[in-house]
Amino acid sequence: MAKKLIESGDYEDSVSRAYHSAFNAAKALLASADVFPKTHRGVVSRFGEVFVKGKGLPKELGRDLHSLQAMRENVEYTAASEAGREEAEWALGVAKRLLREATKLSKE
Repeated sequence: MAKKLIESGDYEDSVSRAYHSAFNAAKALLASADVFPKTHRGVVSRFGEVFVKGKGLPKELGRDLHSLQAMRENVEYTAASEAGREEAEWALGVAKRLLREATKLSKE
């Protein structure tokens, strides 16, 4: 969905969809480890603790998920905020990387 939104020029919605995809993958991974944060910030923080620090996922992925969350909050909750194609493509890349890592971990 995020890719189609980029193609149609709806960059803010694409960022939001990419974030939610990455967020849900992180949340599912945490559930598989019996960790159930109650907030978006909790999911992002605990993902870093459990899977980046604890399981050795790339540090960059943890930082990027945090940055993606901030970007999503900015485009959804700030009236003057805009995301361009470059930001939307970056957001989609983060979501794809997180989904790849989640898939690998789920097969272990």
